[in-house]
Amino acid sequence: MEDILSCFDSYNELEKQWITYRDKGTKLANTLEVIKDKLQQKQESLSTLESRYSKNSNSSSNNNNMILRLINYFKDIVDMYVSSLANKKTILDTLLSCNDRDQLITYVSAWQNDIHINRDTIETIQDMLTTHVSINI
Repeated sequence: MEDILSCFDSYNELEKQWITYRDKGTKLANTLEVIKDKLQQKQESLSTLESRYSKNSNSSSNNNNMILRLINYFKDIVDMYVSSLANKKTILDTLLSCNDRDQLITYVSAWQNDIHINRDTIETIQDMLTTHVSINI
């Protein structure tokens, strides 16, 4: 009988230890669950932030590329008109001292059909601006 009582006491002690460890394990599992939830929220926030950054970065990069292209086209247009004005100044200076009718016709034709003005470049920049404005509206 003593053996049975001794086993019963050991069982009670073991049950108390089991309950203690079970409660600690449950508390630890709950704490880990909270940590997992917080980590998942932070990962979702980070993913959202990353996608926003990526979207803004691409948009900013595209805008910078567009601005650089526009600047180059504007520079080309300014260079075209500077060359055209220099050409017209030369034609005007020569035209005033010309007495030959054929030369006058040639100068007037050169004035009207200016080779320095590239209409394709002007149309390209107009198309770019129209497209950019219509996309941003």
